[in-house]
Amino acid sequence: MQPRLQICVCGWYFYPSLYQTLQDLPPEYVSMVIANRPGDTYRMPSITRENVGLEFGAYDCFLQQYWDQTSNVLFLHDDVEVPIQFFEAARAIPFDQAYIFRNPHEYQQNHGHGRAMYATKAFLTHVQLRGGIWYDAGNTGFVAQGPSWSEQPPAGCQDHNAGIRAFIALSRSIGEETSLAVNQPFYVSSASLGRRGQVAYPDV
Repeated sequence: MQPRLQICVCGWYFYPSLYQTLQDLPPEYVSMVIANRPGDTYRMPSITRENVGLEFGAYDCFLQQYWDQTSNVLFLHDDVEVPIQFFEAARAIPFDQAYIFRNPHEYQQNHGHGRAMYATKAFLTHVQLRGGIWYDAGNTGFVAQGPSWSEQPPAGCQDHNAGIRAFIALSRSIGEETSLAVNQPFYVSSASLGRRGQVAYPDV
């Protein structure tokens, strides 16, 4: 029997279709929206926090305050369009920590990102023992218009990809000290993962 899956949604774009899909999930999926600005979460449980540290600030907030300490967790941006089968596939991921992509080409373009990440109880327990998920406390919403370092960040703020780099390094360190399978790609062809509000639809 597969364990319950908690779903942490970083709220920013509030795509109605995603929130409707979350409402339609069976009870073994438990969602919580950590919103980085006010918005309509369509009756899904939610809190609104100050946008500090972008999505990794939201993910750490969930880990420290809302993780039940027993479930595996799917961390997700809310500018995605996915069917219920996406969550079924995520729940069955055979790794301890993985990044979800549509296909190997998308993985080669991105390697790791925060748009859809999976983590087991075992992995998250190690993360908590190390103080949680690092985020840039100096970033209160800065995202460059182009790639990282295409703009100079404000004083006291790192580039907008600092969080994912730190998370990849943390995962690597945990993997080296344990037998956990980390920093793995996992492919779900039905996923339409967004980038800054623009959804990339599956290839036909």
